[in-house]
Amino acid sequence: ASAPDLTPNSPESGRVWIFDRATAQVPDHTTGWVMPECGLIGSAVTGVLLDRGSQLAIADFGTGPTVLVSTPGTTSGGISRLNFPGGVGANVGPTISVPDLDSFAVGDLDDSTADLEIIAGAPRADVNGTADAGEVRVFNPTGTALGSISIPEAKAQLQFGKSVAIVPWGNTGAHVLVVGADEKIYTYFQSPFYDNVRVQ
Repeated sequence: ASAPDLTPNSPESGRVWIFDRATAQVPDHTTGWVMPECGLIGSAVTGVLLDRGSQLAIADFGTGPTVLVSTPGTTSGGISRLNFPGGVGANVGPTISVPDLDSFAVGDLDDSTADLEIIAGAPRADVNGTADAGEVRVFNPTGTALGSISIPEAKAQLQFGKSVAIVPWGNTGAHVLVVGADEKIYTYFQSPFYDNVRVQ
């Protein structure tokens, strides 16, 4: 992804480029080696606001590859879905509004055969009157909110949700949710949404 200006806290409409893996080989005239070259599948001026901290992810929600792009921010935060049908242009799906967005991940959070979930970290969210306690919000692929996770006893500035990841656990196909906070890492082992957590 690229944007014309990455001035902090000043997101602008950017462009997303999609490349395939090496599909051609071209000679390097300096060394004589044959180098792989990635082919451009498509690009689009998306209307998605990009800023420092914007993230990209790719997932298949059952309709082919979808690119997700985040716009961090306290009020304008959100996650957009881009599709590249036939490699031409981009269809921008409805943006998932996530105020205070800082990080996101995509994965099978509830270990089901249904759609993947989109996990969004909002570390600057105020929870139960506690400033910047932070929370993690869970969405389905169309942006419907499924729930949220926070720390009831959180102190101010905990910033729960600074980073999020969904990772495989063991050889059973299960997944765990890992959430970063200020000087702490929370690992959730059961779902939905959640019974067993370890703090490090």
